[in-house]
Amino acid sequence: MRCWDAVTELAEEISANQKSTNTTTPTPLNYQKHPQAIYTSRLLNYSKLPKPKNEENFEKKLEKLTESMSLFYKS
Repeated sequence: MRCWDAVTELAEEISANQKSTNTTTPTPLNYQKHPQAIYTSRLLNYSKLPKPKNEENFEKKLEKLTESMSLFYKS
């Protein structure tokens, strides 16, 4: 057997293994719904949420953390 024959044989074996592992069998979802229940969906309204606000000292804490981490990684 020559080297390229072994490579071809190995490639065919790998391809066959990939085909066998790529086959997936779907698992059934066993959801049970109550026959008298009413299921509804609705859009969520985010317009009434307050604007996000960082902590008051966020920038100072971030700067200190960045400085301490830069000293840690330099050594």
